[in-house]
Amino acid sequence: KALVLALGSPAWPQAGGSGAGYRLAEELGHSIVLPRAVLTPLRLNSDSPLLDLTGISLPAGVTLGQRHWEDDLLFTHEGLSGPAALKASLYWAEGAAITLNFLPEQDVAALMDAPQAGKQTPRALLARLLPQRLVDALLPEETARRKVAELPRAARVAIVEAVQRHTVSPQATAGLKKAEACSGGVNTDEVDPKTMRSLLQKNLFVVGELLDVTGLLGGYNLHWAWASGMAAARELARSTTARADAPAKD
Repeated sequence: KALVLALGSPAWPQAGGSGAGYRLAEELGHSIVLPRAVLTPLRLNSDSPLLDLTGISLPAGVTLGQRHWEDDLLFTHEGLSGPAALKASLYWAEGAAITLNFLPEQDVAALMDAPQAGKQTPRALLARLLPQRLVDALLPEETARRKVAELPRAARVAIVEAVQRHTVSPQATAGLKKAEACSGGVNTDEVDPKTMRSLLQKNLFVVGELLDVTGLLGGYNLHWAWASGMAAARELARSTTARADAPAKD
């Protein structure tokens, strides 16, 4: 009488995720928006200085295109993880650059211009605010250990750029094996948004992550799964009641 597809996506296959739902939806006439791993760590190029910072975690500002947010960033042996990086993976496309601000609540230029900073080195000054390993990875060797007062304006600007406008171009995402979600899926134009009923196949419903709906971290994807499932269940209950109340045919 009715079929509800609630098979999820291929994200996190260790927990049972697969593309079976996509294949079944296609067999039933639906089109699939190309699936892509999201809410997953980012892998950096092998020559990135940030790869030597495994285990360090700190709040950071992230800018990707017109989007900006602040959240916790975690350095791994492959690249970047933590909520800040996982959010970036939702919008990142191959070749795109990401700008990181490791001191989003500070003005590093003003910090170095302060009178009391002149006798300190940039390395020592910034180590009060950031892990020493990160400072050493970010600062140019030729300026890190010189006194701030000795640095020309261009050198100070370079330090600000390195700390507050650090640009990385990820090599790839960590893929579906480490993805908390998967974008893409059954085309939403082919499903009634109020009832989750298929517009192409009679008595078919599609819910949850099987559809091309993806949210940020924070429970949005779980909420969507439950809400869309509830919408389909209500429609099923309404349809069943309507059939039961219909007059019998001779």
